[in-house]
Amino acid sequence: MISHEASRRQVRAGKAPTVVFCNGLGMPLELWQPVIDLLPADRAFVAFDRPAHSPYTGEDLDSQLDEIDDVLGDVIGPLVLVGHSYGGVLAEAYARHRPLRVCGLVLVDPALPADYASDVPAAEVQATGEAAELPWWRNAAIRLSDVEGLRPLLTWLTSTSMVATATRQGDFTATVEGLPAGAIEQIISVGNVTRAMLDDHHLPTICRALLDDRESGPLRIPVTVLVGAAGPRAWPTGQPGTTAKQRAQLAAISTRADLIELPGAHLLMLDCPEDIATAIGQITASA
Repeated sequence: MISHEASRRQVRAGKAPTVVFCNGLGMPLELWQPVIDLLPADRAFVAFDRPAHSPYTGEDLDSQLDEIDDVLGDVIGPLVLVGHSYGGVLAEAYARHRPLRVCGLVLVDPALPADYASDVPAAEVQATGEAAELPWWRNAAIRLSDVEGLRPLLTWLTSTSMVATATRQGDFTATVEGLPAGAIEQIISVGNVTRAMLDDHHLPTICRALLDDRESGPLRIPVTVLVGAAGPRAWPTGQPGTTAKQRAQLAAISTRADLIELPGAHLLMLDCPEDIATAIGQITASA
């Protein structure tokens, strides 16, 4: 078991259900701060970063869900999971494997598992160990993040590219300058880059496992899917194809799933934090 100190956490005790924020791939807990600031002051929540290394880090879905269990520690359900991007995949999977703990989901521009899933069954990949080793270029990215002299350049590149390719609302410069405190430092940290490379490497297997789980039928808890329909600044034409795919998978996710299109891009917690907070409030009220 990993210790709770192995993963960065922000925890507040309070009124149930507890809201659990699941980060997108490579994203730190700081990016949820605009949403957290809008939650009722008495709402219990947990935000966390998946640790760079743990006994659970691997290609199988069960290990990722065990890791979430360990990070939650003594947090008692019921839980409302809020998952962004890859975190949306993990949030749905957690609800399927821990049905007695989860009473609702808010999926924030979630990754579409069908777009990333491996053609090889997850159990077969796990048995052969084909996905165990990182390719050289991922290891190179990890080593580059540890070069101290590159950090000013990485800070500038990361902040500006995030705003250009993953947000839509607000003035560009003001959005860059207004990024949550500490977010960029965490994104370019060695630990975060390491975990991002691991997660991205195993993403096809994890998505295949979720699709396999969906074969048992939809969830029966309230689910709200929030889609960034405007498209990012760099490609402002929007993402109608992605929105259509998100709508098409609703029935497979839950019998009580709704989709809401928002005028933002992928990082909806920066573009539309009020809408996410509203969706969380509605799900917690119905739980």
